[in-house]
Formats: sequence, C-alpha cells, structure tokens
Amino acid sequence: MNELLTRLLSDAWPWLVVIAAPLLLTMIVPFRRGGAIAARLAPVVALPALAIAVAAPRGLMVDVPWLLLGARFGVDAAGRLILGVSALVWFAAGVFALGDRVAARRRTAFYLSYLVTMAGNLGLIIAQDMVTFYTLFAVMTFASYGMVIHRRDEDSLRSGRVYITMAIVGEVLLLSAMLVLAQTSATIYFSEMDATTMQPGLLLIGSILALAGLGVKVGMLGLHMWMPLAYPAAASAGSAVLGGAMVNAGLIGWMHLLPLGQVDWPTVGSIVIGLGLAAAFFGVLIGVTQHRAKCVLAYSSVSQMGLMTMFIGIGLSASNAWAVAVAGAVYFAAHHALAKATLFLGEGMKSGSRWGSRSGMLCMLALVLPSLALTCAPLTSGLIAKAALRDASAFIASDALAILLPMTSVGTTLLMCRFVLMTWPRRRGARARATTLPVTAGTVILLV
Repeated sequence: MNELLTRLLSDAWPWLVVIAAPLLLTMIVPFRRGGAIAARLAPVVALPALAIAVAAPRGLMVDVPWLLLGARFGVDAAGRLILGVSALVWFAAGVFALGDRVAARRRTAFYLSYLVTMAGNLGLIIAQDMVTFYTLFAVMTFASYGMVIHRRDEDSLRSGRVYITMAIVGEVLLLSAMLVLAQTSATIYFSEMDATTMQPGLLLIGSILALAGLGVKVGMLGLHMWMPLAYPAAASAGSAVLGGAMVNAGLIGWMHLLPLGQVDWPTVGSIVIGLGLAAAFFGVLIGVTQHRAKCVLAYSSVSQMGLMTMFIGIGLSASNAWAVAVAGAVYFAAHHALAKATLFLGEGMKSGSRWGSRSGMLCMLALVLPSLALTCAPLTSGLIAKAALRDASAFIASDALAILLPMTSVGTTLLMCRFVLMTWPRRRGARARATTLPVTAGTVILLV
C-alpha cells in the first residue's frame, strides 16, 4: 500500500490538483447556475489537500520542471499537519457558507475570492521553492481582499484599504527577503539552503526582511493593524479561513526562510521573543475593551500569534532548541487554527440560535469548548500547546518567561469570557432566524 501511494504521489498531477481544482471551479462561477454548483463543490475541492496530508510519504519531493522556474512540491512532518488542518478548515467553512446568508448576498464575488484564495493558501504549504511559494502567497493575499470587502459597506471598504496596504508592504518585504537569500544561498529550493554556507551579513538582512514580511500575515505586534478590521468585515466563513488557515502561512514561510536550528542569534531571538510576549498581553488588554465579537477574536489572534512567534524566537536564540520548538510551534498553530475557526463559525450561528434549543446548545458548545482550549484548560489541546512552549523556553533559562507565561493564560481567560458573554445564544422567546443545516454541519465538523 505504501509503495502504491509513493508511486502515485511521485507524479506531479496529485500535487497540482491541490492548486488547480479550486481554480478550475472558478471558471463556472459567473454563469447563471454556475454559482450554485460552485458553492456545492467548494468544500469538495479542499479534499485533495487533505488526502495528501494523510497519505503523502514523509520526505517525498516532486519536481515539475515546466512550471515557473522549476517548481518543487512536497510536505515534511510539520507541513503535513498544517496542510491537513488548513484543508479541514477550508472544507468546514465551505460547508458553512452554503447556508450563510451573508455569503449568499454576493455569491459570485464571494466564491471567486474564496476559491482562488484556497488555491493559494493550500498550494503554498506544499510549495518547496521560493518562486512557487511567493507566487501562491501573493495569489492568496490579493484574492482574499474580496472576502474582506464582501459586504461592500463603508466599514468593509475601509477595512479593505487597510488590509491591501498592509498586504502590499508584506509582499514587498517578503520578495526582498527572497531575493537576498536566493543570492547568498545560490538556490531557490528550501531543502538546499544551508545557512552555514551563506554570507552572515546577507543572511541576517534576508532573515530580518522575512520576519517582517511574513509577520504581516501572522499579525506580529506593530504589523497587526489589519486583523481587527478584516476579520469583522468578512462573512463568517471568510473570517474562519482568514483567522484559522491563512494566518499559518507566515509560520510556514518562517520555517522555510529563517536559519532555524542552524545558527545562534541570541540578540535577534530575544527581540522576537519580546515582541511575541508583548503581543500576547497587548492583544488581551485591547481585546477586552472591544464591543464587537469578531474584534475580540481578532485581538485574541494577535495574542495567540504572539505566543506562536515566541517559538520562532527561541529557535533563533538557540539552535539546539529548534527540535523541540518546531514541534511545539506546529502543534500550537494547528490547535489555534481549529479553535479559532470554530469560534468564528460559532459566532456566525448565534443569529439563528435560541436558549434551550438544539441549535442553541450547539452554539454554546462551539463557543465554550474552543474558548476553554485557548485558555489552556485541563484536558484541552491548549494545555499541551502551552506545555510545549514552556519546554522550549527552558532552553534559554529566562526567569521572566517563567513568571510571565502563566499570566498569558489568565489574560486569555478574561478575553474569552468577554467573547462568550457577547455571543451567548438568545433567551427563549427571542426572535431569530432558523439555523440552516449547512451552518450546523460546518460548525459540527470543526467542533468534533
């Protein structure tokens, strides 16, 4: 069976299907009945990526010489987990969107943006060379603009302007980083880059540019301004993929481009750790003052991504810590993606949920269980993620981190309490639209 899978995935077409399937589906969207067909098939085209995440042999790389400057596809252990979780989020959000009235208002525009963004997001995770990665990263970034401005009101258009401005800044920084690193490494393939053979000055410049360029997507402190605007502006399904799947593109890029596990940069690492820790507290302090539920979740993402950024800082500070830090970073990213996407879909259910009804009970579960995970409650994925961060931080022996890390969980608890109270289902007798079956099904998929 393993030999059959290896032989099958050694061809280019299974990898290209991950990118091509969503793009081909966009071709029928503008037609009269094409939008309805595309809506039903949108979840399905995420499944090839999920299949590769489950079945791809570890370490398999496939070259496609005729694509761009010679594309290479593959997934390592870290990439498989992020690809699988991202594909699952896209699948569940696609199911949810079938019954989402906000997405249905401009169905053609929504699905054109949704499908192209999916192709870029899932494709960049399997890309193993700079040119393909950057191309798909740019496709994802600019196509997602359509989801941000979906409502076409004044607030969403303003959010779109901020988003696209920050996106262009990030793209320029990322492209600059790749040009510098490609020059000093003399290769465009990630697996062939060796930091020990690069010019130290150019390596440092390229790494700093990569940290900043990809930091826009992750929402690093100072580069996070688009998040509290874009997340509330999008439809619930769009918010789920923005905050659950697309945000991990920055982590994938960091792991490819930064000399993690190869060099020791204590100063740079300490700065990154400091920025991550500051973001963890900043997101809480600002988030608890918000009056819109999705804004609270946006600042929660700033806080949680700050914690994830700390793994990168630890890996830059001590190369011998990266083996532990990379496992923690990828697990943390997967945990956050599932929890945050579920919260966005749960928030989208609230308009059709009444206290005591079945939909109300499901809505409460979709709000409470992921919130408990983010607060690192016992027996949740968040507790394991925070333990991984604690284990990785032991390599740099910081008394300050030992004190401050537990405090971040307290802050997250306050933030999640604020969010849950804002989105709790209506009391009995309150008027509410009925929750549709796709909305329920999409939420249940992630909740389980």
